[in-house]
Amino acid sequence: MRSMLAVAVLGLFCGFVPGAHAQDAPSADQVQAWVAQLGHEDFAKRAEAEEKLLQAGPAAEAALEKAALSDDIETKQRAGRLLGKLKTEPLLAKMTESAAKAQSLEADFEMKMSMMGMQTGGAGHFKGKGDSSKFIMDMTMQVMGQEMKMNMVNDGTTVWIETTMPGGQGKMVQKMSGEMMKKLGGQQGGSPMDQVQQMRKTYDFTEVSEDKLGERAVYVLKGKIKANAADEAAKRAEEVGGAQAAAMARAQMQGMDSATIYIDKEDLLVRKLNVLDAQGAAVMEMDMKNMKINVELKEDEFKYTPPEGATVMDVEEMLRKAKEGGGAAPAPDGGF
Repeated sequence: MRSMLAVAVLGLFCGFVPGAHAQDAPSADQVQAWVAQLGHEDFAKRAEAEEKLLQAGPAAEAALEKAALSDDIETKQRAGRLLGKLKTEPLLAKMTESAAKAQSLEADFEMKMSMMGMQTGGAGHFKGKGDSSKFIMDMTMQVMGQEMKMNMVNDGTTVWIETTMPGGQGKMVQKMSGEMMKKLGGQQGGSPMDQVQQMRKTYDFTEVSEDKLGERAVYVLKGKIKANAADEAAKRAEEVGGAQAAAMARAQMQGMDSATIYIDKEDLLVRKLNVLDAQGAAVMEMDMKNMKINVELKEDEFKYTPPEGATVMDVEEMLRKAKEGGGAAPAPDGGF
């Protein structure tokens, strides 16, 4: 559970998704053929048509507006969603371009989370390289009425998660490879570029507006979780922890329904995130403050040695045994 909390928080700071490749505008006949395919009985055909129309961009807008009035429910719903995505995709592409320029990131954060029926909250500080190779994160969490301090370090090879037990009664250290961290979190780790990737992988954003976050001017993006998000999270979980981990990951993702992200209008980086369940209750709330881009980093900041007397657990070994024996294993957090 401790590693799940750390990974979930990390996901908000953390993969680069290139914008759509430039291509010739499709003909009107091509657009009409794709629109007609939105109501196809084959799911793969419907998904293919959506992707083609999204790539077509403004050239498909007029046809989609007509399709959004269709008597066919499938066509109507997909056309409406695509019209919304045509408005949000340009902003997501600009976010990618802006994040790619960040060589490093530093920020304070505050969060609240509901994970598998447990309410948690806390605050901390994050600092990391823009290429996702190294990062440090310190946070203090409130778990079941007890304060728990966690320090997380990626030294470029190994990810260390140090937890100070409630009441200061000893320390426990979990370790895993950077590759395993990618599998557990479904993201690269440590880079502001990863925010765009993770959001695009998990949600279909169809609404964009402008607002204020305190004194900061922001864009507000709203979206619904993708239909395959739970399947993708379960697949990653099963690879590292077996069937039981997959079931836990699926249940966690199925508890999510919609997300709202607040993007700074100047640097186009995420400043706030809200995730809700189908009933409108908060699953996660995260605020990022005092954000600094391209800060100076020193290599010794990312060095870590377990404190003397601490219990050290190898997460990868634990997951391997759980998978082989069919026992319980920490489920990856696929949503953030």
